[in-house]
Amino acid sequence: MSEISGGQSTPLHSYTLASADEFYEAIGLRVIYVQDDPQGGIRIWGESPEEDTSTAANLSQMLLEYALSCDVPGAQEWAFEQMEAFGEHLGKALADWLRETMPSTTAEQRAI
Repeated sequence: MSEISGGQSTPLHSYTLASADEFYEAIGLRVIYVQDDPQGGIRIWGESPEEDTSTAANLSQMLLEYALSCDVPGAQEWAFEQMEAFGEHLGKALADWLRETMPSTTAEQRAI
């Protein structure tokens, strides 16, 4: 598991990396991590377990990477469903992590 600034990171989700050509081919796995970095705030990034940390991707790179892997000619509706499900799952995992990691003391703080 990855670490930065001496803190512990938590895996949130993972997805299959696909080739970026017309012939879909699974080429690896990307694990999405989250960490509360005391110096930089909450950090979300992805790494490929079989590669070194130089292959790390930030959140926007992962969203684009996943969207491109869903791009199948003639299957636009399916692609949108896959991207939506990915975003919802990642959002729920992040919300759960925030709830468990950073408990709030008031209902108003929990609502934010």
